[in-house]
Amino acid sequence: MIKRIVLWTLLVLVVALFLSVIINSFSKGHKLSASTLPEAVNPVGEYAQYIEDHPNVFPEAVDIELIPEDKVSEDFNITYAYDEPALYTSSEGSVTWNFNVSVAGFYNILIDYIPEADGGTDIERKILVNGELPYDELSNVSFQRVWIDGGEKIVDLNGNEIKPIQVEAPERRLAYVKDQIGYVTEPYLIYFSVGANSITIESVRESMSIFGVHVLSIQQIRTYEEAKADYLANNYQPVQGEITGFDETATNPKIEGENAYKRSSPTIYAISDRSSGYNSPNDPVKVILNSIGGTKWSTPGDWITWEFEVPESGLYNISMRTRQSTNRGLFSTRKLYIDGEVPFVEAQNLKFTYASNWNVVTFGSEEEPFYFYLEEGKHELTLEVTLGDY
Repeated sequence: MIKRIVLWTLLVLVVALFLSVIINSFSKGHKLSASTLPEAVNPVGEYAQYIEDHPNVFPEAVDIELIPEDKVSEDFNITYAYDEPALYTSSEGSVTWNFNVSVAGFYNILIDYIPEADGGTDIERKILVNGELPYDELSNVSFQRVWIDGGEKIVDLNGNEIKPIQVEAPERRLAYVKDQIGYVTEPYLIYFSVGANSITIESVRESMSIFGVHVLSIQQIRTYEEAKADYLANNYQPVQGEITGFDETATNPKIEGENAYKRSSPTIYAISDRSSGYNSPNDPVKVILNSIGGTKWSTPGDWITWEFEVPESGLYNISMRTRQSTNRGLFSTRKLYIDGEVPFVEAQNLKFTYASNWNVVTFGSEEEPFYFYLEEGKHELTLEVTLGDY
């Protein structure tokens, strides 16, 4: 399939949050992301057979929490290095929890963890249910680390900018047991029968500490139409004016794309692009770091996060100045998170079409820009590489 062999590359220069009146008068070089409901992806292989072999039942409102003190195996010890107990799991060994299920059916597994110092690569674990591997895809589940700039950018004697060293910034994270490659877009389904069950997490590579494991009901994400109904019910209104833009002033700063707050890989960092005189910042001679992404941001599951401040609660639109000039006739796809949550289903399928030039892309459907409700204060915006639909 094409989606398995194409690189999804995207350069990002500036992020902006606007009021809709600014976006209604689109000009050349200004596009909507043409986001749609993601196409259903049918599982294949052992996973597909596993789902077919079990009743199509999805219990609601279930959250079974398994904490470090309740483990029944002895390979790993509890650490008290954090605000609450955590189970330190090294690169070898396994841990098992026993628990009871009152309603049989398919569930998701969510793991609350923090990466520990080790080799610096993503963490890998095997997931066993009742002592067995349900399907082969659970033999290698990845958990990501977090990377940031290790200091300010370096400027040489000629005024050229050099990227700073990339360092790991361990942070506590919540991650579903899912396909990191992206062939299966939703978290893996795991069937538990009524009564006694067990989960075993077996180390494959790298170390992490686990604060808890959750056996959860399948979480449904609302559609944009449902989000709009919620906005109306809560009387949320568009904010007048803009909080960031492409023309920087002292009171209206840009969110520069290259100044990403954090990302999932040390290979994603600020780069220089001279393809447009409108790129910011820029210099006709010197190497200036003014964008991020490109071919270094093409692996499904990799993400970039920007941090921004909202001065007033209300509805906003989100735009980015981007260029996808690698896959002619195709598009790159990104999944959007606001403060770690997908705001609605269509935000999982933001499309960036091929263009040789830079464009201002506003997140939206083919018909309208999306509104996003943001409370006053600090927020995080994350874009994750996905395979998308073709």
